[in-house]
Amino acid sequence: MNEKPGLTGRVAAMIAVLALFAFFRASDGRADNSYGDDELRYLLPLYAAGLSVWKERSYPGVLRLFLSAGGAQLASEGLKRVTNRKRPLHKEGDKRRSFPSGHAAAGFSAAMFIHKRYDLKQAAVPYVLAAWTAYARVHRKRHHVEDVIGSFALSGLFTWIFVKPHEPEPGADETLAGAFGRHSPERYVIFPEAFVSGDGIYLAVGFNF
Repeated sequence: MNEKPGLTGRVAAMIAVLALFAFFRASDGRADNSYGDDELRYLLPLYAAGLSVWKERSYPGVLRLFLSAGGAQLASEGLKRVTNRKRPLHKEGDKRRSFPSGHAAAGFSAAMFIHKRYDLKQAAVPYVLAAWTAYARVHRKRHHVEDVIGSFALSGLFTWIFVKPHEPEPGADETLAGAFGRHSPERYVIFPEAFVSGDGIYLAVGFNF
């Protein structure tokens, strides 16, 4: 029976992400000073990558996520050095790298990837968590409001450039069993061969994939 990953699978995946989030916060001695933004910077892209592998049974989506999110991060780091803007709680000797926010860019890139690659419904919770990350960065005075707005725009630009909607091949079996079926052991056949030439008798092993 062909069953595509439904609501149960997506909820289970999100619960796993939130469980990891809770674990990292609990194990961090600085958790009381954090709103989860440090953890979500990594957990949201990780969730997007896992969802992509689950839905596509392959890695083209992950590659596009890497290009879009990675491009946004590289551009973010470059802009930090060019703009040289002070953070709200800038201290003497601190680096001036406020604009844009790398944390917010990572969260928005993950949510926008899911939105464009699949659909808005599946990106709803990631968008909420990305928005929370942006809010936390401003609330903790790590960034100005303009910094997270800039991150949103930057993520949107790289998502528009690198991410395309996923279009499964007609008739393709998108179930997990179907994915393994493409590489079923029955498809791998090893058989002996023998042939005679003027120099003697030769034995060989043939492979059929």
